[in-house]
Amino acid sequence: MNKKAGTEELKKFIPFVILGIITIILVVRNRYTFCWSDESFYASNLYRISKGDKFFLDEWHYTVLSAYVVYPFYALYVLLKGSTEGIYLYLRDLCVLFSLIVSLATYNCLIRKNFSKTAALLASVGVLIYSRANISGCSYYNMGFILFLTVAIVLYMDFYSHKTLIAILAGIILTMCIVTVPYVLPVLPVIFVFSFVLKKKEYLIMSISSGISGLLFGAYLILSIGIGNILGSKVLSTTGFNGSKLLQYFYDFGHFFAHTLIIQFFCLVINSVNGNKWIKRFTLACSTACLLFNLYNKRTLLGGAGISLIVFSLQLIPLVWKDMEEEKKRLIVYFAVVGLLFSYIVYMSSDTELDAATIGFTIVQISAILIIAETLGIIGESVLIIALMCTFFLRIFGVYRDDYLQNCTDLITRGPAKGLYTTAEHYAQYEDICADIDEYIKPLGSDTGLLVSKVAPWSYIYADTECASFTTWIVDMSDERLEEYYKTHPFPDVVLILDPEIGGYVDTYLGSWKTGKDLYPNDNQLEGFLWRYIQDNDYEINHCRSGMICSKQ
Repeated sequence: MNKKAGTEELKKFIPFVILGIITIILVVRNRYTFCWSDESFYASNLYRISKGDKFFLDEWHYTVLSAYVVYPFYALYVLLKGSTEGIYLYLRDLCVLFSLIVSLATYNCLIRKNFSKTAALLASVGVLIYSRANISGCSYYNMGFILFLTVAIVLYMDFYSHKTLIAILAGIILTMCIVTVPYVLPVLPVIFVFSFVLKKKEYLIMSISSGISGLLFGAYLILSIGIGNILGSKVLSTTGFNGSKLLQYFYDFGHFFAHTLIIQFFCLVINSVNGNKWIKRFTLACSTACLLFNLYNKRTLLGGAGISLIVFSLQLIPLVWKDMEEEKKRLIVYFAVVGLLFSYIVYMSSDTELDAATIGFTIVQISAILIIAETLGIIGESVLIIALMCTFFLRIFGVYRDDYLQNCTDLITRGPAKGLYTTAEHYAQYEDICADIDEYIKPLGSDTGLLVSKVAPWSYIYADTECASFTTWIVDMSDERLEEYYKTHPFPDVVLILDPEIGGYVDTYLGSWKTGKDLYPNDNQLEGFLWRYIQDNDYEINHCRSGMICSKQ
C-alpha cells in the first residue's frame, strides 16, 4: 500500500519533470543563431534607455515602450556583470524563464479545475514552447503574450489566496502589458465595470492598482519628456489608429483557412444533428485530414500548431459539450474568448497583422487542447502530441534571420552577442564591425554621437556611445525623417554605413517569411539630407572592414 502511494506521489512530479526537460532544451537552443534585426533592435532599445534617451523625444519608434517593462532586468544584469557582454543570451534565457512561469500557472489552473494531468500538461507545453516567428529574447510580442495570459489566469482563478496582494500585483502586471501592447488599454475599463457587475472587490482593487501604476508611468514620461514634446512628436503622426483593419481581421483569418474551415463547419453541423456513430467517425476522419493538411502547410507553422488545433477542435464540441462539467465549460469558453480578444488586439497593433494574431491563437489553443483531450481520450492525446511536436520542431529548428541551425558553428566571444553560435560568414561580419568600432569610434569617447545605417542595432550597444538617430531600427541614409530629427538633435559625429551584403540571412521553416538568402539587407541609398550634410561639412570618409566610416573633422 505504501509502495502504491509512493508511486502515485512520484507521478505528480512527472509533468514538472517534462516541463523542466523542455526548458533545458530551450535554454540550450538559445545558444544558437544570431539575429541582426528584430532581436538586436529590442536589446538596443534597452541600451538607449540606459543612456538617458527618452521615448517620443529621442526615440521615435513606438515599440521602445516595451523596453521600459524589461529594463529593470537589463539594469540588474549590467549592474552585476559590469558590462553588456552577453546581453543577447541573458534576454533569451530570461524570456524562457518567464514562459516557464506562465506555463506552470496554466498547468495549475487546469488541474484545479479537474482537467486530467495529461490535458493540463499538453496545454502548458503549448504555452512554454511558443515564440512568435521564433524570434528569441524579450520581444514585445513574447512579453505581451506572457503578461496578458498571466493576468487572464489570475482573473479566472479569483486571485488565489492573499487576494488583495495578488490583485494589486495583477494590476501592475496589467499595466506592464498595456505599456508593452498599448491596444490592451480598453481591457482596463472593462475589468473596472465587471468589478461592479459581478460584485468582485478584487477586480476593483486590480483596476485601481493598474490605474495608479499607469498614471505613475505616464507621469514619469511627461515629467521627463515634457507634454509639448509628446504632443509634437513624430511618433504620434506615424502610429495612428488604422480603422480599416477593424473588419479586415475576420476576412484574413477566413481567407487563410477557407478550405478547411468550410469542411470543419459542415462536420460541426452534422455532429450537432446526427447521432450515427459511423457518420461521426467519417466527420472525424475528414477533420483529421484537414488537421494534417494544415500542419503540413508551412504557413501555419509560423504560428505553431495553434490555429490547426483550433480548427480541428470545432467539430468535436457537440460530442463533448452535453456531458462536460459546467466549470470545465466555463474555462474552455474563457480561454477561447480571451485568446480571440488578444489575437484581435495584436492584429490591430502590429504591421505584421495575421502573423502577429497567431499569438492570441496560442491562448485559444488551450481551449482546443482541452476539447480534444476530453473528447477523444488517448487518441486525442496522441493527436495533440503530434501537433505540438510540429510547434516544438519550429521552436528548435526554425531560424529567424540567420541560417540553418547546423551551419551555426562559430562561437561569438565578445560584445552583446557573446556566447552565441552563428555562421562563419556572420561571425566574420560581426568581428569586422567590432574591429571598426574599436578603431574608429571608441577612441572618440562615450559622448560621441553615432548613427549606424542600416541593420545592426547591436553595434550601438557594443560602441557604448550616444545614439544620434531617431531610432536604432532600419535607417536608410535617404530617410526623410532624419532632416526633421536634426532640427532638435545634434548631428552625428560618426556615421557607419554598412556594406550591403552584411547580415544576409536565411529564414528556415517559417513559411510566409523569406526562405531564400537575402543578400543585401543593408542595401542603402547614398542620397538625401544627411548624406548632403556629410559632404557639405567635410566629414572624413574612410572605407573600413564593414563598410564606410564618415567622421567629423
